[in-house]
Amino acid sequence: MNAELLSALKDLERERGIEFEVLVDAIEAALISAYKKNFGAAQNVRVYIDRDTGEFKVFTRKNVVETVSDAKTEVGLEDARKENPLYDLEDVVEYEVTPRDFGRIAAQTAKQVVVQRLREAERDMIFEKYNSQKGDVVTGIIHRCENRSVYIDMGNTEVCLSQNEQIPGEEYAPGMRVKAYIIDVKKTTKGPQIQVSRTHPGFLERLFELEVPEILNGVIEVKSVAREAGYRSKVAVWSENANVDALGACVGSKGMRVQAVVSELRGEKIDVIKWSDEPAEFIASALSPAKVVSVDTFPGEKGAQVVVPDYQLSLAIGKEGQNARLAAKLTGWKIDIKSETQMSQILSARLEEERRAAAEAAEAAAEAAEAAAEAAEAAEAAAEAAAASAEATEAANAAEDEYLAEVEAEADGYLAAAGEADGDGDGYLAAADGDEGGDRTASVGSGAGQATNAKTKAKAKAKGQAAGAEAEARTEADGSAGEAGETATVAKRRAPRRTAAKGQAAVAAEAVAAEAESEAESQAAGTAEVGEADEADPGDGPATVAKRRAPRRTAAKGQAAAAAEAEAAGQAIAANVDAEAQATASAEASAQAAVAGGEKPARRKRGAGAV
Repeated sequence: MNAELLSALKDLERERGIEFEVLVDAIEAALISAYKKNFGAAQNVRVYIDRDTGEFKVFTRKNVVETVSDAKTEVGLEDARKENPLYDLEDVVEYEVTPRDFGRIAAQTAKQVVVQRLREAERDMIFEKYNSQKGDVVTGIIHRCENRSVYIDMGNTEVCLSQNEQIPGEEYAPGMRVKAYIIDVKKTTKGPQIQVSRTHPGFLERLFELEVPEILNGVIEVKSVAREAGYRSKVAVWSENANVDALGACVGSKGMRVQAVVSELRGEKIDVIKWSDEPAEFIASALSPAKVVSVDTFPGEKGAQVVVPDYQLSLAIGKEGQNARLAAKLTGWKIDIKSETQMSQILSARLEEERRAAAEAAEAAAEAAEAAAEAAEAAEAAAEAAAASAEATEAANAAEDEYLAEVEAEADGYLAAAGEADGDGDGYLAAADGDEGGDRTASVGSGAGQATNAKTKAKAKAKGQAAGAEAEARTEADGSAGEAGETATVAKRRAPRRTAAKGQAAVAAEAVAAEAESEAESQAAGTAEVGEADEADPGDGPATVAKRRAPRRTAAKGQAAAAAEAEAAGQAIAANVDAEAQATASAEASAQAAVAGGEKPARRKRGAGAV
């Protein structure tokens, strides 16, 4: 029986390809499982099968300890040393416990374990086999076709060729022998899953390796492959050996080698081209069978512009752009194909555009030069305007200083005229006082009238002089308004303060004049009363009367002089105010006209010529 078991294991090794040791290990694991199931799972058991006789033995393993807590897994140190004096603590002692019969249930369990282990071993073997062949071509026989998928029998397993990996238009039938390219191998719960394809570019490369020994030996190298399965493919080949014709070796005598590949692909067209490390040359070869006139490459964009003869344009592009598309895939460059006529039109348009751009650049340069000249002129004009503004500022300052000096001189004249009027008033009062023999009341009234007339004359004279000064000031202001345009802002800022101050001075002068006039009339009335009183005292002599009258006459003269002076000063201030107002208005008008004319008045130094 044991000899028969070993013979059966060797037959399995030959049929299934599973190694003998793997099968023996599976049977040992099955016996361990059966023993634990029948005699207790707590025990630590080891099974040994003799590879020559087929006999098996079962050993239970126990650990050596000082105090035994579990007799099934532990043994005391003294008992262990009875078996072998060399045993020590934590050693393992084995006792043979081979049963005579495992029983029916234990045998069934062992059978299941053996079958499971064999199945797992077979799956692992298949996975390792095809995983090592990933990227290679395998041959199988079509077993069945279901739901547009083709199942291929590979001998020890079955693979599925899905619809996406089938060559378009290719027909498959059971029993047909086909080749397929292994894309990937995966482990699943149902066993290894092998993905195969007949449209992959690697399939074409491996077919050439099978047909061309030089490729398999490494003399010729396949550099790149571009493929549209079922229609057209391009293969770039190269040989390091200059004495080897890579194209001729791949094509074969009378095209036999390449024709064999075409037959396997069911008539797919194949272009074999020579690879080159020069991009322009490689691109020109990739576009075969079309002839190329020139190739311009752009390495930064990895693009190329190809020019072909007019009659070769459709051939270079191919049906629905197939040839150009395959050439781009093969080279890895973006290819733009133009005919000679199209290229000449493009060059003409580009040249015209360059000429237009050059003309526009020249025009822009001329405009820039003109703008620079205008800017220089503007800068020069600005400098001249600044100089003129400075001169105008100086002229306005001088005119204002001169005008202020003239106003002060005129005011001094008005004050002198007021003094003369005061003298006239004193004369009138003296004449009134000298008439002692007449009617005193009449004399006093006459003196008051003369004083009033003197005041009237002084006012008229002052008004006349003020009017003359005003006219002269207006003339001067109009004359200097054009030169003093830049001082309009300063004059405008000062005008309210000057007007307010001079207005207050005029009001004060008028008030003083009115008060002086009132006091003069009161003194005149008092003088009349005193005259009457003096006339009523006949005992006083002329000296006493004159002495008594002298203070009052002096006071009357002073009040009359003050009133005349205040009146004259008020008239002069009013004339000055009007003249400055007119000058300010004229200066503002001139400044606005200068701004409207594009001139910018120079800014006057703050405080210059201020009153």
